[in-house]
Amino acid sequence: MHKNKKKYKINWKFSQKGNLWKIIFAGNEIICGETRNTVKKESYFFSVDVKTGKSLLKNYVPEKDNFWITLEDASSKYFFLSRFEQPGMPNHSSIIAVDLKSGNKIWENTELEFFYNTEDMVIAYKQNFESAEIYELNAVTGEVIKKHTENMYGHFYKLREKIISEKYNEINDYPVSFSNNSSNSVKDVLNIEIKNTSASNPEFIERDDKVIFNYYRDKSHDLNNINKKNFSNIICIYDKSGLILYKDILNESTSYKVPDNFFTKDEYLYYIKEKNELINIKL
Repeated sequence: MHKNKKKYKINWKFSQKGNLWKIIFAGNEIICGETRNTVKKESYFFSVDVKTGKSLLKNYVPEKDNFWITLEDASSKYFFLSRFEQPGMPNHSSIIAVDLKSGNKIWENTELEFFYNTEDMVIAYKQNFESAEIYELNAVTGEVIKKHTENMYGHFYKLREKIISEKYNEINDYPVSFSNNSSNSVKDVLNIEIKNTSASNPEFIERDDKVIFNYYRDKSHDLNNINKKNFSNIICIYDKSGLILYKDILNESTSYKVPDNFFTKDEYLYYIKEKNELINIKL
């Protein structure tokens, strides 16, 4: 049975200038994101076909001084950017709609701030001195459809939470920390991989008959300076019978144990390798 078990291999990989900063799904067929070079203060945007990994936009620069622009969210046709009100300040302003495939700027609103979007609408707000106004915008044209007073904020906030939970399944698609309450299948598989090693901070996703997990291996003893913390971050896929189906190194050398280096969506596993490469595996 083990000999016939499917071993996984990389479906596609994507990288561009800078380190991966943000990844967002644009409908079911496109994944888009933002990379940043914090030393040179440069940011770039991209869009990639989910199935094939074909780049639709790569190293896309919307305009000069693009480091002060950030990705908010996306529909299946557009991604939405915001400007920082001032360089180095966290407050956002403006909404810019960009075509996912061509990179053409479709519209821009300099008066409102992005809240969230649906496929057809962008929900935005304007913060006044003592109150806020909520706006519904046509996602295609940027035209204001309707204006609401601040007492509607709770209503739109609940809708936002619902949309986010439908788009990203936090319970099933994102890793959780290993604990004594984890299932026996998870415990058995983890024990096979990390037994008698200096492993720590395992996180995992249970998916059908598979366990996808990562862990950190302490490499400090490999260094001349044993006081310097150094870890490698490893990802594995096992079936629950104990057969390893895939293994790779997320980070060869890191000083920090950062959670959420991988996730699943639909039939794919995604993980970030060495902070700058997005890997896709079809499960």
